[in-house]
Amino acid sequence: MTMKQVVLRFGQGGNLAVGFALHLRIYTASETLTEIDGALPPDPVLLHIYESLRDSYRQQCHLAYRGFRGLEALDEVTHISIRDAAVDFTQGLNDWLDHSPEFQPIREELLDHLNRTDRVRFVIHTQNPVLQWLPWHLCNLFQRYPYGGVSLSLPRRSHSLPYASSQSRVRVLAVLGDSTGINIQADLWLLQDKLPPDAEILPPLVAISRKVLGEKLWEQSPNILFFAGHSSSTGPQGEFFLNEFESVTIADLKFALSKAIEKGLKLAIFNSCDGLKLAQDLADLNLPAIIVMRERIPDAAAQYFLDYFLTAFADPTDPKPLTLAVREAQERLHHLEQDYPCASWLPVLCQQPEAADLTWADLHAPPKPSPIKAEIKRFPVRIVSVMLGALVLSFSMIKPNLAAYFNKQASNCINQSDLICAKQNLDIALRLNNRNGSVHNNLSRFYEKIKDYPKRDHHLDIAVALGDAAACTGKAVRLIHADQLSEAESLLHGCQQIKNLSNTVKYSIYKNYGWIYYEQEHFQKARIALEKSLVYRPQMGAAHCLLGRVKLKENPENLKSEIGEHFQVCVAHTYKDRIEELEWSKFAEDYLDQLQE
Repeated sequence: MTMKQVVLRFGQGGNLAVGFALHLRIYTASETLTEIDGALPPDPVLLHIYESLRDSYRQQCHLAYRGFRGLEALDEVTHISIRDAAVDFTQGLNDWLDHSPEFQPIREELLDHLNRTDRVRFVIHTQNPVLQWLPWHLCNLFQRYPYGGVSLSLPRRSHSLPYASSQSRVRVLAVLGDSTGINIQADLWLLQDKLPPDAEILPPLVAISRKVLGEKLWEQSPNILFFAGHSSSTGPQGEFFLNEFESVTIADLKFALSKAIEKGLKLAIFNSCDGLKLAQDLADLNLPAIIVMRERIPDAAAQYFLDYFLTAFADPTDPKPLTLAVREAQERLHHLEQDYPCASWLPVLCQQPEAADLTWADLHAPPKPSPIKAEIKRFPVRIVSVMLGALVLSFSMIKPNLAAYFNKQASNCINQSDLICAKQNLDIALRLNNRNGSVHNNLSRFYEKIKDYPKRDHHLDIAVALGDAAACTGKAVRLIHADQLSEAESLLHGCQQIKNLSNTVKYSIYKNYGWIYYEQEHFQKARIALEKSLVYRPQMGAAHCLLGRVKLKENPENLKSEIGEHFQVCVAHTYKDRIEELEWSKFAEDYLDQLQE
């Protein structure tokens, strides 16, 4: 499908108080279809709503944001007020474009030369910061074209473009900067999970210095530069924080970035806050495409954006061009705005109009044919078949053991909170044996650690279906948390039917029975189940926490000594990263403090 390009160039000196002069050009790679001048009138009401919405958004600071760490809220701003202001602003923006007589000639040219089925790239060419802030993708004028995407064109000092890459793999350089108060390791896991096999993720740069980053940009020839962490555009130049103590600007890395662009860098993604100044500075270096965030972005929303964008842009079966991939990610963020107001407004794509709309295939050339094939042809087909058959058979016999080995390594890594190590080992284990329930259970634990709850539940359900005993008891805990006590009890009956249960699993089954009966106020049944759980693991704190609370309900005065003993074990041996055990431990501490008073 031939792509049509639409450039809306806003004249210098305009603003919402006085209006804008406009120039429209619609063209393809081979011809210009139309050019026309037009205008947009002043709209002081829209300017007022914009300023109110922007200020309100910047004052909502009660979530973890990837913004400047020193920013603090001046007032309390609710999600509802921001969402209401956003609706008013979107309506005002559409009224401005849809009903202004001065803009009507440009609207008519667009309708005359574009069909709904056309592949279109809309480019907003402006230096006005208010226009760069606007959520153009929500405009009716552009929404009517389902195969169109909107990007900003930022001014550059020259118009030369980097040469095409000749690498067989797409090289991704991930820079993980200052992570104060946010979880940027999740971004690295998303890169590892979502990028296709022809991607090569270079060794991640975590909390490195400016010197190290400059050297890696110079040496490693990445096609994509990815940054996650804190950034800011509050100063004269955009800056991003490499570690807790050191920030860097694009100007600081000018020559290293220029060399990287010369050697094939085509896309930079700053999954951080308030990055329009970073985009402007990178455009000066002639980088073809840049993705940044218009404002501070909640940590979770940044992770969702990256997930949605990579799913669209790097899908091995149906990759979308850059403008459409960003549009899809923006639209998928829209349903999250109940929790993260204006989330779909934040990602903005900046492109050079002279460059083609980037695709995954553009990032590298096809790999050269492997010389191994020519060598195989020298052997008779029957011999080759026998050799390959023997190799496949022998490997298939050791695959389950290999999977178990890497799964055990992953479990150790999770216990030590080394989540990068855990994900690497789990990926290998899953490829070796995707029917190993323990692998899926550890994947569930991994996603629990990074707070990706849909994936946690997905792998937990698979592990239960595959008969993993630890997953079975873990699922029961999820049901108890959801107050589905009957379902949890029924599942535990099923857990007991699994063969070769370890003492730890038997402990967990009876501890969870005790927990269910405690919640149902069946205290005698709870005590019997909990005492049985301690037969298998006498020093496990959770059962002592519950048993102490059961006896507190049954006979608080006569059993005071026993209750105190249970609570002492509870405080000493609970897992503080588990919500229920943290609560039980705090209850036990308060009880013991009262005994001492």
